[in-house]
Amino acid sequence: MRIIYSYNAEQKVFETKATQVLIGRCKGEQTVDLDLSPDTHVSRPHARLSEEGGQLFVEDLHSSLGTYVGLKKLESGTKFPLCGGEILRLGHTLLRVLAPHENPNDLSISSMVAAETAQIRHIVDADSTAIFHSPSGDPSSSRLVAICELPVKFASVTDLETLLHSIAEALVSLVQGASHAAVLLKQGSDGNLVLRAHVPAASAAVSRSLARRALQQKEAFLWSAEVQPNQSQVRHGVVSSMYSAMSRRGEALGVVCVNSLTPAVMFSAADLQLLTGASHYAAIAIENCMIREELHKHAELTERLFSSRFPPSIRNRVIEEAGSGTLVSATRESSVTVLAADIRGFTEISARIGSRRMKDMLDQYFPAMVKALHEHGGTVERFAGDAIFAVFGSPEPDDRQYEHALKAAFRMQAAVGVLSSLRAAAGQETCSIGIGIHSGTALHGFIGNAEHMEFAVLGTAANLANRYCSAARPSEILLSPDFFAYVFDKVDCDSVTIQTKHESEICAYRVLGWRD
Repeated sequence: MRIIYSYNAEQKVFETKATQVLIGRCKGEQTVDLDLSPDTHVSRPHARLSEEGGQLFVEDLHSSLGTYVGLKKLESGTKFPLCGGEILRLGHTLLRVLAPHENPNDLSISSMVAAETAQIRHIVDADSTAIFHSPSGDPSSSRLVAICELPVKFASVTDLETLLHSIAEALVSLVQGASHAAVLLKQGSDGNLVLRAHVPAASAAVSRSLARRALQQKEAFLWSAEVQPNQSQVRHGVVSSMYSAMSRRGEALGVVCVNSLTPAVMFSAADLQLLTGASHYAAIAIENCMIREELHKHAELTERLFSSRFPPSIRNRVIEEAGSGTLVSATRESSVTVLAADIRGFTEISARIGSRRMKDMLDQYFPAMVKALHEHGGTVERFAGDAIFAVFGSPEPDDRQYEHALKAAFRMQAAVGVLSSLRAAAGQETCSIGIGIHSGTALHGFIGNAEHMEFAVLGTAANLANRYCSAARPSEILLSPDFFAYVFDKVDCDSVTIQTKHESEICAYRVLGWRD
């Protein structure tokens, strides 16, 4: 490997047969292969050049000032492939790896950099919104610059109310002689126009009839006091007005208008062209802002929906995959634990207190039950009226699913007991729940398609859990023999026989308490 490097216009050549070259500055026992002293802006060590399978790489070793390939600053700790001929900058030193046929005496790094720099004619700040400039004293050019900068200005605003006010202010600044500006948006299925922003804040000089015409006809037009003015125009002393519909993809979003209250200022066709162009930019910005707000609402709704179903340990992954469209319809068959819980005497309570108060009661009990499930890694498979069906060991495997399901059942009963005590003290209706738990093989996962996808547990495991739940008395937990086999040493139970609709009598274990 041959490297030419230059510091303070002094160029040198480094040669080695090694496939790796450590570059930096030596200090004491810390040595490097290519010492770039006396360049104090170079770190110890600074970077590494390596050759692997005929490919050259450069890697920044967390240097203080960074390693550059051309104008690109490299990410520390990552190998960057070199195509050949690139100039590297470490501190104030320039380097270049030579190709086998190149003669270092025929090359000058300083000349290469100077030639490259000479091709750059004009530099501007890319982060600046003032990206256009006009010749001094040219009003038409100044207005062109102002309208060209509108998209950049509008794009920097993400809140709709702030954007609409920004549009109104921009119109007053853009149209020479304009003293008032307003933005109206279409609202509802009837297309009613609602005033959303106006400048100045103390006065909104808007003709609803003219605004409605611009919206319905999707047009822009001039109006002057030479025509019969309406009451709002007389009241505000409007001399000249311009109205323009804001349309996107063939649909009118609203209307912008500007007014002149000065007799000496009468808007022209050129002013109308300017307003029309500004209204197009405004429409794009408004549509984008509305889309962002709608996406934000959907994201919040999605998060709330997933929060009520999945425990925190997997919730973020599921939400991320759902949001990015990578959540796929897929199921697997394995052993899971299904917990079913429902309110005892739900029909009688509902008839006694009415559906509205019953709904309010569920709004208190269900979150407490779901919280208990999530605390122990349970996923809510579905809500069904007064019942909750949860699964442990899905969508992600859980080697301790049996213990977690049992603890969740105890926690649910405790939470319901505490809540019922508080409601009773407040003179409100209370309830109790019965819980059934069963373990078995089931098909589980996400089913459906991109338009409608649902998390589900399919098979007899879910059905059996429901039967044990139906047989459980108030505040009772019933376990199936299949589930009890995994937790026999954790709880005290009585063996009982229960009546079911489909299997007549089946064996169950009534939980008496947690074993110390």
